[in-house]
Formats: sequence, C-alpha cells, structure tokens
Amino acid sequence: MTRVSAQPSLAERCEELLAANRWTRKTRKNAELTKALAYVDQVIGEARRLLAISENSAAGTCDLAKAELCRLLDGRSADELDEDDAWELYTALKQALLLIENQAYLSMLLDREAVRDTRDDAWHRWTTHFGPDELSDLREELRNGATPDACARAARRLGFLYGKRAEAGRERRAKAAVKKRSMLYVAPALLTLIAVLIAALDVDQGASWKDALVAALAGAVGSMLAGFIKLRDKLFELDDLRAFVVTNGVQPLVGATSGLVVLLIVESGIIEVGGGNAAQSPGRTLLAFAAGFSEPFFLGLVQNVTHDKSADMNGPGTI
Repeated sequence: MTRVSAQPSLAERCEELLAANRWTRKTRKNAELTKALAYVDQVIGEARRLLAISENSAAGTCDLAKAELCRLLDGRSADELDEDDAWELYTALKQALLLIENQAYLSMLLDREAVRDTRDDAWHRWTTHFGPDELSDLREELRNGATPDACARAARRLGFLYGKRAEAGRERRAKAAVKKRSMLYVAPALLTLIAVLIAALDVDQGASWKDALVAALAGAVGSMLAGFIKLRDKLFELDDLRAFVVTNGVQPLVGATSGLVVLLIVESGIIEVGGGNAAQSPGRTLLAFAAGFSEPFFLGLVQNVTHDKSADMNGPGTI
C-alpha cells in the first residue's frame, strides 16, 4: 500500500520560503550583488512581519500575497542569483507586499515617496506621473484611519511607480550589457589597427616605430589617468560606476590611438604645436599624453587639422 505524503499548506510553504537562513549568502565578491541581496533580505523580513500582523485582520489579502510570494521564491536561492536577478526579485517582492494593503505599511511607503519626490535625480518620482495633491491627500487619509478604497488606491499607485523604476533599471542594465558586448568586439580590432599603424610607419620620413610605440603608450597612460581621476572625483552613482567598468577596459586603446594621431600630425608639419618644440621626442610624448588625458584637447587638435584654412592657404597652422 503506497502512502501519499501530505502536501504542505500555503502558509507552511510561504513560511519555509521566507525563512531568513534561506537568503543568506556566504560569499559576495560582487559589491552590486551584495547590495541587491541586502535589499531582497530586507523586503523578505518585511514580508514576514506584515504577514504576522495582518493575518487575522486581512486573511483574504494575506492569502493572495502568500500565493504571489510563493510563486516568486519557489525554486530560487540566493546562491543562484546574479545582480540583475536580485534587482528584479527585489522589485517583484515589493509589489507583492502591496497586496496585503496594510495601512501602516502603505503610510510609511507614501512618506518615503514624499521625501523621494524632493530629489531631482530620483527616477520616476511621484509627481512625474501623479499630482502632488493626491500624495498629500493619501498620506493624510492613511494617517487618520484610511478606508479600504484609499489603501487600494495607494497600493495601485505605488505598484505603478515600482514597475516604472524597474523598467528604467532594466533598460540601463541592458544598455550597459550591449555596450560591453560591442566593446569586446571593437577592442581587438582597434588593437590590431594600432599595431599595424605602428609597424607601417615610414622610418625614413621622421618618426620610427619606437617613437610611435612611445606615443601610443603615453596616450594610453594619459587616458588611464583621466579615467582614474574621474572615478575618484566624479562617479558616485551605481549606474555610472557600472558604465565606467564597461568602458574603462577599452579606454587605453582609445588613448593610444589619440597619441598616434598626434604623432602623425606633428610629424606631418600640418600644424606647429608649441612653437616647433613638439618635433622633439619629449615634446611629442607630452602631446601624446595630453591627447590621451584630455579628449577636448585631442578633438581641438584634429579640428584644426581638418578645418584650419591657414593650413591650406598660408602653410602650417600654429597652436
């Protein structure tokens, strides 16, 4: 006689999935993943608290929230999530908790939205999509004993905002991924072209391949230094840092290219830079470094080559 084991109830399954030790990850080498998992852990703790205090007063909405939480968490573990998965799970869990329609919890979320609405850099603020008066009215209603209709309206508005923010984050992460993949294809081609250009220089016409190599290295060092300074002083947001990681790997190649172009400009004599002192090796190296370090300097130099009328009519131009 075969014995069929009893299936766990919805409450038991939800309690198992929301267990704190289930979402503890021992090794977190990725800083962004660590942050995302901390948010996931926070909202799961909030779920345990809300279900505990709302179970008796709102059994129907609790069952709906439990079913959604089980759907989101079943078959998943912290060790299997990457940063994108963790952010998606975090947003989905926040939206699931809105189903409980707990008055105190919704009031706290609306207070957060009021603070967030004062930040110009915040994504999809309340006033981006809804009127400021509605936020004030809802906060007042929830503080003074809200009706079920007010709780449902607040939950719908918050769910919409969370969805829009998730879309914005998803788009930014997708752009960074596409950029990274594109650069992985471009970088080898650029490196090959740099090597061919260095090898193809005519040593009888001025700079040797050693001069070209020094110029390329100087440009690469300049670009790396510029990137380091930008990272130290200007990049603070997580999305900006993610984009910087993607672009910084190919930046030395861009600097090396800039250094080589500057070397060719100086050797060609189209423009005299620094009163002719740049024709000497230290001067060329310094200009190559400056071209890699400063994109405006490099673009201004190229613009002078391509648009300087004096170079066409009266000989070399001067910078």
